[in-house]
Amino acid sequence: MRRYLIMFGALVCMATLWADNVRFAVDGPRQVIQGQQFQLEYTLYNASGKDLRLPEFSGCKVLYQGTSSGTSVSVVNGNVDRQTTETHVITLRAEKEGSYTFAPATISADGRTFSTNTWKLTILPPDKTSSSAGGASRQSMGEEAGNTELFIRTVLSKTKVYEQEALLATIKLYTRASGVQAENYSFPSFEGFVVQDIDLPQNTSFELENYNGVNYKMAILKQCLLFPQRTGKITINPGKFDFQVETYQLVNGPFGPMRVPQGVSRSVSSNAASVEVMPLPAGKPVSFMGGVGNFTLSSSISSTHVKANEAITLKLIFKGSGNLKYMKNPDLKLPNDFDTYDPKVDVSVKATTGGVSGTRTVEYTTIPRFAGKFKIPAVEFSYFDTKSKQYKTLHTEEYEITVEKGASGEGGKTVSNFSNKEDLKLLNRDIHYIKLNKMNLVQTPSIYVDNWKYWLWYILPTLAFCIF
Repeated sequence: MRRYLIMFGALVCMATLWADNVRFAVDGPRQVIQGQQFQLEYTLYNASGKDLRLPEFSGCKVLYQGTSSGTSVSVVNGNVDRQTTETHVITLRAEKEGSYTFAPATISADGRTFSTNTWKLTILPPDKTSSSAGGASRQSMGEEAGNTELFIRTVLSKTKVYEQEALLATIKLYTRASGVQAENYSFPSFEGFVVQDIDLPQNTSFELENYNGVNYKMAILKQCLLFPQRTGKITINPGKFDFQVETYQLVNGPFGPMRVPQGVSRSVSSNAASVEVMPLPAGKPVSFMGGVGNFTLSSSISSTHVKANEAITLKLIFKGSGNLKYMKNPDLKLPNDFDTYDPKVDVSVKATTGGVSGTRTVEYTTIPRFAGKFKIPAVEFSYFDTKSKQYKTLHTEEYEITVEKGASGEGGKTVSNFSNKEDLKLLNRDIHYIKLNKMNLVQTPSIYVDNWKYWLWYILPTLAFCIF
């Protein structure tokens, strides 16, 4: 009986794990050319579905629909992984140029309803130089023999910005060749800017893009955010790139013309680009610390009731998007009886195509030396808002500190880590004062090369060896 219960429990666990692996997904191209046929695949994993509901395919015409199924089994370290698929293939034809978003599709399986994500599709116009949409599709994919067309563009999101205002720079590769492999490259140096790179996938992928009326395969080679450090016109110099381009040569074979692949070396340069950098408007507040962007400010304090010689940590947190890494820390005005140390700064930001966003945390450690009641004034921070084109000022709250007398016999303290009071060490237990009482000092003897005693240590052993 116990064996049957164990088997039943194992079957229940396997059924639960199998149910958790059921999912419904959509896959297909993101860009197509007007008049081109393409397929969207709606796949249900590890289940058998029914009542499939497809969205409306705006801008496209449904040609036909088919269904296929399959099973795959893999063994990794003795673990058997079995997966079934039920794929609904929808063949469409792009009818109207534009950008479209298809709603999720739904399907019922195992008493539940599963849905896919939305799918975004861009329908590009056919090449202006082509006589037909079908010809445009073939040429855009670089299928014609001998096509080695390739060029690089430096694309800027803005050409007129304020000093320290971020702009996006994208290095794009355009080609109509069958295959491209980079050999040597030198990106623009971006002199006059602080550069914040944006992480890209390791494997460069191509997508279609219509440029000057022609559809090309486009790949992004580099993306970065630029923060101009001076005003005036800044020119971005061209970069240089060497590629091995794969193309085809038509030759006469025994059964007619044949396409033979061959590689062609190509050297290209990106275009030069200019940015006009405007100075920040006049009337900067006294509390302006060079911040340009859009920020919020909050503060906290470790304690408002302490004893003399106990540390207090005041924390400022800046959140938002902009030059968080490059702005200065605001001035902290403290009572004269407080010892203050250099702040600890922690910046955590992420660079995306929308800008640099994240947090900047500044921790001030201070130590009151005498008992009493004190006030830490509100911190004032001003920045230039790039949206409203105005200066804005933020304030923290004011803190009232009550300091009591310290323990008797407790000396001063020093800081080993500027973050919290637990890391402070007593002076009379770590670093001692210089002794002022009378001491007997003895001069350490020294040996000089020109002293006869120095050479005697070499002569005597030599004589002894010769006599022996």
